[in-house]
Amino acid sequence: MHPLLANMGLPMLILMLPAFVVTLPVVIAIEAWVIARQLEIEIRVGLGPVAWANVLSTLVGIPVAWFLVVVLETLVGVSLWKLWPDVGSGMPARLHDIVGLLLQAGWLGMGAERQHWLIPGAGLVLLVPFCAASAWVERRAVAARLPELPRASIDRAVLRANLVSYAGFAILFAVWLIRELVVPA
Repeated sequence: MHPLLANMGLPMLILMLPAFVVTLPVVIAIEAWVIARQLEIEIRVGLGPVAWANVLSTLVGIPVAWFLVVVLETLVGVSLWKLWPDVGSGMPARLHDIVGLLLQAGWLGMGAERQHWLIPGAGLVLLVPFCAASAWVERRAVAARLPELPRASIDRAVLRANLVSYAGFAILFAVWLIRELVVPA
């Protein structure tokens, strides 16, 4: 680890955003196919709106969702610490780690580099708000680009497409997590 990062923890956006950008062409292809089938349109009609929507959700929606998660985690963490300063004491180590993961998924605390399973675990947790943010942004972006189609149909199609693509991410993170738990570094 770089000495400047030693005491700062690990903002998960630094790891996840590049992965989302790299996989964007595959996600666009999958989601365009799902949306075209759901809306009963040709894939070429849906490809441009879906591509634009995914670029927008990746570069704006996911970072905003991550920021909101970190703010919420900070507020909850500080509140718990203020109300119950010994909140984690007496808890079995693994349970303490899991609770800590849930409360710090957006920005893993110091020591995450020594517990490699925390990174895919945090990624798995973050998929939930990222999927919600992506669907929210993409529904609006696709609807703006395909105004002739019923909004409710677009909303359902975009939600289904996001559930499909995020299920793929969830499988990848789950496999990575299981590997880290079974074969520790």
